[in-house]
Amino acid sequence: MSIPIIVTEIECSSGIDPTGRIEASVEYLPTEVRIAVIVNSVGGYANCKGNPSTPFEVQFTEPLGDRAIAGETPTAP
Repeated sequence: MSIPIIVTEIECSSGIDPTGRIEASVEYLPTEVRIAVIVNSVGGYANCKGNPSTPFEVQFTEPLGDRAIAGETPTAP
């Protein structure tokens, strides 16, 4: 099972799409499933001309059941 999300990088990336640099971690708890998403840096110098929003699929390895889905507050890695 998976859910679609939209990811927007918060660090400067010279407008480069984050596809291939997105990592998601999923923590399965008794009452909720927590998702944390990280976009790895483009590396080197990057200007801040704006970052595109990019679709991404979060994959689950366990059934969700009645658990709520919770997301982490965006932060820079």
